[in-house]
Amino acid sequence: MIAKPSLLGGCLDSVARAPAQCVHQYNGECPCNWCLICGERQPDGSRKFPIPEISPSLRTHENLLMHGREFLQSVEAGVKVNGKLITNVYGVKGVSPLACEPKFDMVKGLIVEVMMHCAWLGSAKQITKAWMEHEKSPYYIGSKVTVTLLDKRIMSLKCPKEARKYPRSLFDLAMWKSRDWENWSLFLSLAALLGILPDRYLKHWALFVEGMHLLHSTLITPADVDLSAQLLAEFLKGVQILYGIGEMT
Repeated sequence: MIAKPSLLGGCLDSVARAPAQCVHQYNGECPCNWCLICGERQPDGSRKFPIPEISPSLRTHENLLMHGREFLQSVEAGVKVNGKLITNVYGVKGVSPLACEPKFDMVKGLIVEVMMHCAWLGSAKQITKAWMEHEKSPYYIGSKVTVTLLDKRIMSLKCPKEARKYPRSLFDLAMWKSRDWENWSLFLSLAALLGILPDRYLKHWALFVEGMHLLHSTLITPADVDLSAQLLAEFLKGVQILYGIGEMT
C-alpha cells in the first residue's frame, strides 16, 4: 500500500499568505488574497481600502495562475507602463511553487485567519487606539481623567469563565496580547464604555462585538454566520462614515 499526501488547505497570517500566493503585501497594489480590490494610494505612501461602489471581482485559483504567467511573460518581454517596467499584474508577481500541488486551490485553500490577526490584533486594536489617540475627534476618550475612569471600570468587572484571563489595565495597553484584546472586545468594552464613548460610536462598536461573539460560539448555525456577516458588513460601512478613509486599512 502506498500513501501519497496531498495539500488541501492552510491557515496563514497576512504576512505569510502574500509570498504563498506570490502577491503584494497588504500595502501594495491589489494585495487582497481573495478579491481584486486595488485600494487607493495615500499621500503618506500607505494604501487604504474605501468601500467601492461596485464589488470587486473575486480572485480565483485560475486567474491567480493566469496573472502570474502574464507577469512573467511581461517581464521577459520588457513591457513598460508609463515608462517603467511592469511590477505586477493585479498584484501578482509570479507563479507560486504551490501551483505544483495538483489538488491545492491557492485561493480557496487559504483559510481566512479571522480571530487573532483580523479581529483582535486588527480591528479591535485599531479602533480602540483611534479612541485613545485622535484628540480632536468627537470619539476621543484618551484624556488621563477618562482613561483612569475607564480603567477603574474595567478592573472592577467580572469576566465570564469563557474569558480565560483576568482584565488587564488600560495603562498597559501597549503590552496587550491577542487574548487581552479578545476579552476587551467580547466581555468588557460595552459595559465599560457606556456613558463614556458617545452613543453613536458605541452602537457602531456593538455591531463588531455582536458579530464576533456569534462567530466565537461553540455552536455556530448557518443563521449565525449570515447574521454575523450582516453585522460586520454594517460595522465596516460605519468605519468609513464615522472614522474616515484613514481607518480603512
